[in-house]
Amino acid sequence: IEMGIVFGVTGSQEPSYQLLRLPARLVAQNIQNAIPYEIRKYQSFFVAEVPMNEGEDNGGFGELARYIGVFGKPENAEKTPIAMTAPVITHSQTPTVPTSLSTRPTLQINQHGKAQFMQFVLPFEFKTMEQIPQPTNNKITVRFVPEKIIAVTKFSGWYNREYCHQKFAKLKSSLLSLNILRPPTENEDDVPVEWSVAQYHPPFTLPFFRRNEVWIELQKNVCPVLDELTPEDG
Repeated sequence: IEMGIVFGVTGSQEPSYQLLRLPARLVAQNIQNAIPYEIRKYQSFFVAEVPMNEGEDNGGFGELARYIGVFGKPENAEKTPIAMTAPVITHSQTPTVPTSLSTRPTLQINQHGKAQFMQFVLPFEFKTMEQIPQPTNNKITVRFVPEKIIAVTKFSGWYNREYCHQKFAKLKSSLLSLNILRPPTENEDDVPVEWSVAQYHPPFTLPFFRRNEVWIELQKNVCPVLDELTPEDG
């Protein structure tokens, strides 16, 4: 283990993004108890993902690690090692039938109608699905993630499901207070947002140096100011 990784230096590739600025009428607001956040526009990328069982925190990590060859011979059809990137993403989503390189098994759906996945971001030299080594484990799916805009809040320490959900709830509350997210309609119990947890460091990084993030995707159906966001360097 390299000492730099213990102290938070990974050297891993990460998806590139552009910071976005809110319209001036929202920036001027002073919302009490709003937590620090930023808004990013991410490049498109590919992920390898595996479904997780309800209540698991690290389920699927070993299967994805074996696919890229972390523990020896890669478990993909080409036996090709694939570089480890960051972050590792835990994501809940409504099940779909994506274009993929494997046949997905039956998914476990939680009480909110969501399936939970662990995702490895694949190296960015892969530009098409055909370039990506095919998983031999049929639980693993390779999927294209189009460019997207997300609100992000950061935290250090160990991953904890309950704590992450608290951070998500605080971030969502702040976005609602700032009118970045719309309120629920009369037919909704809550505003329907997609959210993820991104972890940038392996388990042996000291807790204080670990970088974790909660992501909330800002989609047109829930973010009324999406078209008003502008690049910070613009």
